Amino acid sequence: MDDVFKLVLNQEAVDTVKTTVGLQDLVKELHVVYGVYPYKVMEKGKVSLIYPNGLYFGIAEATINSKSCTVYGLKHDKIKKERACRNLRLSTSLKVMVKILRKEIPTTRPSIHELKGNLNKIYARIMSAANSAMKVDHRPSLYLRDHELTNLALHHIDGNILSQEVYDKMAEYRQELYKVDRNIAAYRERLTCFENIYLLYTSSSSPTIFAEMKKVKHNINGKIEDFHVPVDDWRIVKDVDDLPDEALSMFKMWELANEKRITNNRPWGIENGPLNRFLVNSDDFYQESDVVTRYDSSDGYRDYFTAIAKGPSDERSN
Repeated sequence: MDDVFKLVLNQEAVDTVKTTVGLQDLVKELHVVYGVYPYKVMEKGKVSLIYPNGLYFGIAEATINSKSCTVYGLKHDKIKKERACRNLRLSTSLKVMVKILRKEIPTTRPSIHELKGNLNKIYARIMSAANSAMKVDHRPSLYLRDHELTNLALHHIDGNILSQEVYDKMAEYRQELYKVDRNIAAYRERLTCFENIYLLYTSSSSPTIFAEMKKVKHNINGKIEDFHVPVDDWRIVKDVDDLPDEALSMFKMWELANEKRITNNRPWGIENGPLNRFLVNSDDFYQESDVVTRYDSSDGYRDYFTAIAKGPSDERSN
């Protein structure tokens, strides 16, 4: 079998590449230059391409125009066209097209902030879901009637005696503030467990991948930002046996504790599988399990991830 088909995850994609005029030549060239493989048929004459570790690369296509010429095409985020469709490069000459692509798309793997979908936003998505669920920005309000406001103002300005009614309200409000501050401190301490996570991710154009990840700081265009990056690398996972025992145990415990809630949010548009059952169609923070789920969709590109804190909540990072 040709090297370009060495990574066979979907036979339909292989058959489409082999039987579509011009597509096999294009995919072979992209494989030589970028080391990518066909993964999934997106529509007639179009297949998604992935790196060996499962990261999404782009969509290759081949069509026949009105002059009976083969038109090669590649959709990729790095392609910036002045005319026609943004992110899409079309050409009737494969040689010319590849020459242009070499200038537009780096032959190295994409950096953390260039990744398609939610992968480059894992840290931000976790914090957003957790903040929303824990309502950390909800602070108590102090309501005083007009005469009470007058009494409070005169107390501070002229030294008048503060009424017992106003004093009691302010004392109660102070206790509520202390309670919120304590809750926020405990919440922030708890979220340190998300500095190390197990991650499952998939999209409509790429397979399910897994990584153990850690939080690091990256300099992105002169700005220091927090990201989750793989401890080793992402890797394609097909079955539960492909996951580390500890990670699988934690995913199963979360599933068991939230079976109905998860079942009601099964995603559509991704293939069923023993691991995809852990991916749900919701943006949520399962507080009792330290799990964040994320779903997004843009331009027909759907992607999902489930991040589970590596270790229980009482494991604090140093």
